[in-house]
Amino acid sequence: MKTSLLTTYLNDHLAGSVMAIELLKRLESEHQGDEFASFAADLRREIEDEQSILRSLLDDLDDRGDMTKRLTAWLGSKLTIFKLAHQSAGKFGTFQSLETLSLGITGKRGLWRILEQLQPRETKLRSLDLRQLIKQADRQFSVVEERRMKLGTEAITENATQE
Repeated sequence: MKTSLLTTYLNDHLAGSVMAIELLKRLESEHQGDEFASFAADLRREIEDEQSILRSLLDDLDDRGDMTKRLTAWLGSKLTIFKLAHQSAGKFGTFQSLETLSLGITGKRGLWRILEQLQPRETKLRSLDLRQLIKQADRQFSVVEERRMKLGTEAITENATQE
């Protein structure tokens, strides 16, 4: 197996996790003191744990990472968060943040599924409980999507009545 292609793919997902964590930290801060902050904190912790799995796997594959790619991911996450924070405040901004997270979780689930297919051939993947990671991604998607739909409907409806 071409390890360099696998490490590129893993680094792409690592970059996505950096963005997700930053986005969730912002949501925690914006919703401090209410139930949504707790939801964002719980999801952030899960993604941090998954990020540790990715980092460990990259270490096992002897990949030190492309510093340019990691810097680009960090900068991209900052720009996305800036856009979401300053362009769309309130319910609509939170809705857009949840949509971004929903897309990322869908991609992450795809990563775990690909790794599950590669697991029999790649010894360094065998220690991962990929079925559990897939189930976790399914659950994360479900709860994020439920909140996204509710907030999107509320935000758009409220905006339409104000016009």
